[in-house]
Amino acid sequence: MRMLDVSNGFDMNVILLDFEFDSDFISVREAVISARDALIHRQIGCEHVTKIELAVAEALNNVVEHAYKETCNGMICMKVEQSGKSIIVSVMDHGLPFPSDKLSVNEPVHAGVALSDIPEGGFGWYFIRTMAENVNHRRSKDGINHLQMEFRV
Repeated sequence: MRMLDVSNGFDMNVILLDFEFDSDFISVREAVISARDALIHRQIGCEHVTKIELAVAEALNNVVEHAYKETCNGMICMKVEQSGKSIIVSVMDHGLPFPSDKLSVNEPVHAGVALSDIPEGGFGWYFIRTMAENVNHRRSKDGINHLQMEFRV
């Protein structure tokens, strides 16, 4: 893992983290902690750090749980950068494609719905979209899932 600060007096884009890690829950936890620490180091406010941390944890756990569900190993790439008053988190993996019908789900799960009845993509995707100002997902022709989340700070 490498932590970079490539800021200069003129450029507002700062790469806070740029690294690759195994697609397992322990590595995800370490990645989330590293992202949180990098944000705190940049003196991002606690309320923003918490929101970003929760959304990133949800996104990365989804990669492990769904994109790599048919294989026990794979790699996840994550980049965290600051661009002006935004934090941009990019996640890439070579796992299964994200079901395109889930991308448009933007409604909350209704109160009283049993946990076992919450549809895949029903809560996590809504949660990520609620935490981030902008969320983009695409799958490249070479089979890479690209998720980008933007958070205003």
